[in-house]
Amino acid sequence: MATKSKNKQSTFPIIGIGGSAGSYHALERFFTHMPMNSGMAFVVIMHLYPLHNMDVAGLLQKSSRMPIKEAVDGMLVEADHVYIIPPGKDMGIHNGQLLLLSASRTNGVHMSIDYFLQSLSEDQWNKAV
Repeated sequence: MATKSKNKQSTFPIIGIGGSAGSYHALERFFTHMPMNSGMAFVVIMHLYPLHNMDVAGLLQKSSRMPIKEAVDGMLVEADHVYIIPPGKDMGIHNGQLLLLSASRTNGVHMSIDYFLQSLSEDQWNKAV
């Protein structure tokens, strides 16, 4: 009898996209051209200062027909949705759910993109992009 994996790997690709605040316009162009029913989910990890009160999800929503949401701890990732990391947070994924953590570093090099991409690959295996 085959054993079932405890990891709830999604049946659709989850795409991790990282960048700084300066990558906003590239993200805007990308999501303008992304179809609303691609069958993929997108998680955007941006380096934003905690005091930088920029509503990235709201601003990007104008460029996409997919729902764009700021991530909430425990949120289940769904296909044809875009999730944005909140400022001042690190984020991982486990069993297809987004996990928010206090930023591991407030000064120096912030590794939130690396942390999420590693978490994504460990959780989703061949469905991680």
